[in-house]
Amino acid sequence: MRRLSFLDEIFRGPHLYNINELLEKYKDKYAKEGYSVGRRQLLKDIDTLEYNESYDAPIERKKVLRSIDKWEEEGNDKRKKSVDRWVTCFTYTDKQYSIRKLHMNSLEESQLKQTLLMLSRFRGMPQFGWLGEITTRLVSGFNLEKAATKIIEIEQNTDLKNAELIAELFSTILNKQVLLIEYQKFHKDSVISMIIHPYFLKRFNNRWFLFGLNVSEKE
Repeated sequence: MRRLSFLDEIFRGPHLYNINELLEKYKDKYAKEGYSVGRRQLLKDIDTLEYNESYDAPIERKKVLRSIDKWEEEGNDKRKKSVDRWVTCFTYTDKQYSIRKLHMNSLEESQLKQTLLMLSRFRGMPQFGWLGEITTRLVSGFNLEKAATKIIEIEQNTDLKNAELIAELFSTILNKQVLLIEYQKFHKDSVISMIIHPYFLKRFNNRWFLFGLNVSEKE
């Protein structure tokens, strides 16, 4: 990942480097850290950036005319001569791209969109206000503006009593916390105390049900 980040920084810059120049930069960078990187590894890193779905970097190969020093023998002497040659250089077509930013493949994007739509059901409920901010950041960070389009609506019970408890129960399940619950049946005066390991919340017929393990009765 460190080498890919180093390449990413180079390709985002204004200068164009050919494979030999990139190899020299690799050597300068990593020789100080005690290990060397060869040409084969460099080419493999470039392929990873370009073809791995996690990065899908917009790498472009440009032909650039460069003056290259060449040594020629004239009798017993050697003379350096500059020769113009076309070389292949690497850069990004999109300079705003970076592997440090948020990127995902089409399957991951689809899964995140479905998750955002599912979470949107909790908007407006007490103690779930943070969902609006998180959803906005995800949509913006991953360029998922289309995910904000509402394609399904599920009726919410706005008159539900103690609706704020849903968020608390959701949090206890998420954090695997044990609950001490006082339960009173309809038309009963007695209150039953029980220790519950909650694991599931379900809404049915406009009522919420909590499923969990009752330690005292083991059910």
